[in-house]
Amino acid sequence: MGVDSRFLSKKGILLQDKYNYDIERVRRCCIHYLMPGGKIIPFCAFNVIPELYRDLIQKQYGISIEEWERRTGRKLTDDLYRRIEPEEQ
Repeated sequence: MGVDSRFLSKKGILLQDKYNYDIERVRRCCIHYLMPGGKIIPFCAFNVIPELYRDLIQKQYGISIEEWERRTGRKLTDDLYRRIEPEEQ
């Protein structure tokens, strides 16, 4: 079974901000963030008003790159995607 490359899939999402916040869209949102304490927050709400969710979560659970590297023993740069150019024939 091969991949048919004749088709292009395109998806879009309407992002909200403080000025066009739509509570009905938040209620229907089907993408969610699961917080460390078990709370589920809709994607449509998580980034709209950052001081309510995103900033607090990042402040409470975020760590610096240096701290992550120390804890894991890995370098962030080792996990960067590097495209391998096809060889010309």
